[in-house]
Amino acid sequence: MARRSDADMPDRYDDKSRGPRLQRVLADAGVAARRVCEELILAGDVEVNGRIVDTLPAFVDPEIDRIRVQGRPIKNQTRKIYVILNKPPRTVTTTADEPDMDRRTVTDLVDHPSASRLYPVGRLDYDTTGLLLLTNDDCRVQGFRVGGSAYGLQLHPELDATTFADWAAMPDEALDASGIDAQAAAEAVA
Repeated sequence: MARRSDADMPDRYDDKSRGPRLQRVLADAGVAARRVCEELILAGDVEVNGRIVDTLPAFVDPEIDRIRVQGRPIKNQTRKIYVILNKPPRTVTTTADEPDMDRRTVTDLVDHPSASRLYPVGRLDYDTTGLLLLTNDDCRVQGFRVGGSAYGLQLHPELDATTFADWAAMPDEALDASGIDAQAAAEAVA
């Protein structure tokens, strides 16, 4: 699909064909959680192409639109990150623990130089050890979802690390024609 230029749609932030929702682009860029980003938009703290956007829904093209939050430009979040973690015991598989629990989370263990937000794919119990994938790639995470819920992963024997890396780097359009069946590659583990 051809990208639209800023001149084609200067004031149409309510048009879905423009791209993803503004709050998602802000969250993916590490500004804040999606709900907090919605509050920033409604408060008039977000500008797109020099114009304040203070209504939802708002749709943007992060590769074309110039987006600023409280006067500061956001980083363009296009690089996808995949981290494989050997989860130790006594660690919660989440991005943030419940208030007042003060337990270590899997994201506490990852010191990545990027400010990207990483999310665990699947769950391992608090005292369980094992392989866990963390990523900022929402589209690829869906390939490892079974029945709408995430489970522990077990890579299919034919899917080696090189094939996985090739699969993760594929553009969405090429994924279906790749011959790599993500559903078959990931089997639910009870």
